[in-house]
Amino acid sequence: MVRPDGDQFHFDPATYPETIRAEVPAYDEFQDAVAEATAGIHAARVLELGVGTGQTSHRVLGLHPEAELVGIDESARMLAVASADLSADLRVSRLEDPLPEGDFDLVVSALAVQR
Repeated sequence: MVRPDGDQFHFDPATYPETIRAEVPAYDEFQDAVAEATAGIHAARVLELGVGTGQTSHRVLGLHPEAELVGIDESARMLAVASADLSADLRVSRLEDPLPEGDFDLVVSALAVQR
């Protein structure tokens, strides 16, 4: 169901941290593992599919501080939270939409496809 604000899913950025940690008890460890999987890769330009509140982005950029991050998420509200302390090109877009143009050295996505 698509809400009037365009968000398809029920996630509220204000309650997302506790909601996701209740649903995925090892959430932080999972996020750390996703970022660690990118270690050793030279990534000048990174695409993240499903940025949410930016938890994956922060961890990946921590390992690739010089990288340019382009991220998409269909929730403008979640991206607003992510953009508050993340220097990245964040765009409201669905995974089904055409992806941002250009070459990417690394593509990451964590928990963007959910039941």
